[in-house]
Amino acid sequence: GVRFISNTSFVSTAGEDAYLGCVVEDPSGDLSQISWQRTADVNFVVYRPDRGPIPVNELGKRVIFERKGQWDGSIILQNVSPSDEGTYTCIFTIFPSGPFHRLVRLTVNGNVTKTVLSYPMLKTRSREK
Repeated sequence: GVRFISNTSFVSTAGEDAYLGCVVEDPSGDLSQISWQRTADVNFVVYRPDRGPIPVNELGKRVIFERKGQWDGSIILQNVSPSDEGTYTCIFTIFPSGPFHRLVRLTVNGNVTKTVLSYPMLKTRSREK
């Protein structure tokens, strides 16, 4: 098999770009493609060495591949919102050994402005008691 050397959990803030890491230690074989899925068996973006990144849907259009090395399948998901939170799957398809899956979890925190705005409301409520 292959050994993934990236984290499995990432945190970002709404409105910012999220980094989702997916790196394997030099395996034996040739890279056929790297794909990312949000829902089981549905790719939203694919990277092929001969064609580069191929977005499959709207989510895929917000993706930039890091590509800091041949075995780096990490992506940057631009302008994340709370609805982007959840589990993603990164799949390295390596010939001849086959596909290798890695589950990656993204947590999206609300942005700071929303938090600040909620304080005055809390104070008002406590005064009314």
